[in-house]
Amino acid sequence: MIEYKGCQYCVHFRPDGTCPAFDPDTIPLPIVSGQIKHIKPVSNQENTIVYEPVKKSIIYRVDTYRTNNKLMRRRIEIIQGDIKQQNVDAIVNAANEALIAGGGVSGSIHNAAGLGLEEECLKLGGCQEEKAKITKGYNLPAKWVIHTVSPVWEGGNYGEHKILAQCYRSCFAFVEPYKINTIAFPSISTGAYDFPIEIAAKIAIRETRLFLEQNTFIDKVFFICFEKDVYECYTLTLEKIIPEDF
Repeated sequence: MIEYKGCQYCVHFRPDGTCPAFDPDTIPLPIVSGQIKHIKPVSNQENTIVYEPVKKSIIYRVDTYRTNNKLMRRRIEIIQGDIKQQNVDAIVNAANEALIAGGGVSGSIHNAAGLGLEEECLKLGGCQEEKAKITKGYNLPAKWVIHTVSPVWEGGNYGEHKILAQCYRSCFAFVEPYKINTIAFPSISTGAYDFPIEIAAKIAIRETRLFLEQNTFIDKVFFICFEKDVYECYTLTLEKIIPEDF
């Protein structure tokens, strides 16, 4: 059986030892002493995500890799549809810093949830960019709504990649405390905030896999794509990052 070197932290591998969970354009994978050191996200004292190298690699058999991918694909699903109609424990709202109803996804969710959602949001005192807050779902099928403030795309030179990644981590932080077994995300930041869909999809799938590998509490993560081109992009990205076969 063929064996490949893989990443100790995230259980991915490629024949050259690089880790497909990370985007080399935004998170470099330095080569040290002829061996690639992978990078893992950790929180520093200021509770900011930074990246540190993983010291060791590990060998994985191809059949184990395929099995892991198949199990992971059962826990991630991409749907073309309307997020406010999803019968899940929690949906994610791409919110503004004031947490008031806006256009697009946010306005749609607020309208469907009713005035109770707006009243609760007003009591939360807003939300900072890359952070998240949680409310009840009110008239929505979902019990909870997690509101996260995502970045406006400004060419990729202002840390937009890291901010969007942190948005996903902030949302996932509510999963265990609120006993959320199923959660649905929209395509965060790709609407009025102009985040390129291809980059946003990579960040979404990457952060979801990293979370699911460390957490068995949650059963399934859904990505709800309203438009067909967004759905197709997310589907293709999922296949690239978590291929069922190769």
